[in-house]
Parts: sequence; structure tokens; C-alpha cells
Amino acid sequence: MLSSSYSPASPPRSILLFDGVCNFCEGVVQFISQRDTERRFHFQALQTEKGHEILDYYHLPKDLSTVVLIEEETGTYYLKSTAILRVLYYLKYPYPMLYPFIYIPQFIRDYCYATFAQYRYKLFGKKDTDRCIVNNQLKTMFIDWKSPFIQEDDNATGPKDTTTSSNNDNKKKR
Repeated sequence: MLSSSYSPASPPRSILLFDGVCNFCEGVVQFISQRDTERRFHFQALQTEKGHEILDYYHLPKDLSTVVLIEEETGTYYLKSTAILRVLYYLKYPYPMLYPFIYIPQFIRDYCYATFAQYRYKLFGKKDTDRCIVNNQLKTMFIDWKSPFIQEDDNATGPKDTTTSSNNDNKKKR
């Protein structure tokens, strides 16, 4: 197990953990960074040592089939569709207009999310490299840009849906 050097920052950040080898996910990070006028969001790939430290700190599973949004200020985290909708809420107009989709029942939103996640590598591809292709400004929005990737065989085959009744809540408190 890794010794964790992660601790919440002061001032607190909103951290988006994403699949670092997924082309679509990298595009989403770039999309968010260009529309995050408040510079609220910071990023980290799930597969990195720092990503694992953050997941361990908040007692979250290392599941590459989802995106995780962590609000350090409250210790709250959001998964799957709820995480995406919360991010959209804080971007510049018109993206907050999509937030009312939060009222669609979570199991329906997450089913759609899981279905897309299952096929994202087939639709958009997967990088052979372990680094996102980003500009220098975006590098400053990463928690630890140089954090090495961790190779795990059980996650190498792609995403899988690990939704269970106990893990189906998309908002958790540490």
C-alpha cells in the first residue's frame, strides 16, 4: 500500500479524478478547463500514485469505470452522472442549464453513464502513453502532474460496471 502524502489543501479544491488513458476523458478534462472561469477544478488521473492516495484518503474504490468529484471543503464526493452534473453546474453559461437533469432518477442517469463508460474505449480509443496531452496552463490545474501511473492488470481490460446497492449512492460524506 502507498504511504499517503495527500491531504486536503487550503483553500479547499474541487478535484476531478478521471481515467487517464481514456481519450474521451482527456477531452472532457480539456473541455472543463477551458470553461472553468473560476479555476475551481483540479484534476488527477485515477491510475496515478497521487490518484490512489486521494482515493485511499476518502476510502473510495479504485474503479476506472467512473469519474469522481471530491469537494475538499466538505469532504463530500460524487460519482458517475452526479459528478458530471455537479461539474457542469459550475462551468460558465450555458452548461449550468444542464443541471436540472439531476432530477432524473439516479439509477437511470447512472445506467446511461455506465453504458457509455463500457464503450468509451471502442468509440474514442485509449492512449498508449501514460500522460495527458495538455498545455502548460492545464498542467498547473493537476494535483500532481508528474505522479507516475500504476499498472494494474485487472483494470487493463477496460471499464466495468461495479454498481451495487450499497455503492449506488452518488453523494457520500467522508
